[in-house]
Amino acid sequence: MKITIIGLLSTLVVLMTACSAQDQESTAGEASTENQVQEEQPILYYNPVWSPDGSRIAFYSNRDGNFEIYTIHPDGTNLRRLTHSDAGDGEMTWSPDGSQIAFSSNRDGPNGIYVMNTDGSDLVRLSDSARVAAPAWSPEGTKIAYESRVDGNRDLFVMNADGSGITRLTEHPENDFSPTWSPDGSRIAFASNRAGTYDLFVMNADGSNSTPLTEAETQKVKPAWSPDGTRLLFTSVVVTSEAEEGVLYILNLDDGTRTELVDNSDRDPAACWSPDGSKVVYLADLSTMTKKVMDGNA
Repeated sequence: MKITIIGLLSTLVVLMTACSAQDQESTAGEASTENQVQEEQPILYYNPVWSPDGSRIAFYSNRDGNFEIYTIHPDGTNLRRLTHSDAGDGEMTWSPDGSQIAFSSNRDGPNGIYVMNTDGSDLVRLSDSARVAAPAWSPEGTKIAYESRVDGNRDLFVMNADGSGITRLTEHPENDFSPTWSPDGSRIAFASNRAGTYDLFVMNADGSNSTPLTEAETQKVKPAWSPDGTRLLFTSVVVTSEAEEGVLYILNLDDGTRTELVDNSDRDPAACWSPDGSKVVYLADLSTMTKKVMDGNA
């Protein structure tokens, strides 16, 4: 099989394990809206997350002025806006049954975590504490892990899916962030600069037995667990005086080997697997991205 790139909304990209993938058109009528916003500010897209059934990809963008949450089909059609707020709505996670989306927002002050139905209805605030972000729903649906800025740095916490039972998972003077659950719910991978630069770590779901997965030759960010639990998707970022250069990798957890997928210069290189593990959606600057077609499995 070959991994081929197709674009979604010009900055969301899907890597597909297909031999003859083609570029997909964006939703009809979106170009005029983008041109209107482009005159005022750059249009940005962040945090693509695949729905559990593979039918939609959620992301957040300022395409309509301020940051809101949207969904789109993997072929670039059927764009839907889910939130309507004067504040900023951001990082999101699907519930395992696909019926809800939890996300961070500063609509009531400093960032909190909210949950809504996937059509944007029945919005509820889950977290009472301030400055929380990066929610990650557990595979069995009962818990949500997240990061919160406490004592000047970020640590990881977990709460019940209704917002109760908050438990602190990490307590370190450096930053721990971007939690992601293993498919069986037994472990959580995350990024941290506790070793001097940003690297990937894994711990038990109760916060015990924290172990490094990568070494500090570059900054490793935004881990995402493969559906079969054997690999981690992540971006290695090299920071220079001129730019932040990112390369998307797959880390094999059995032997530590890495597979490079694509060079990516986006400044927030989040990525996510499709539910069947055959595709990857990620963010890229298509004007500078090195396009790759390679043998292997995504």
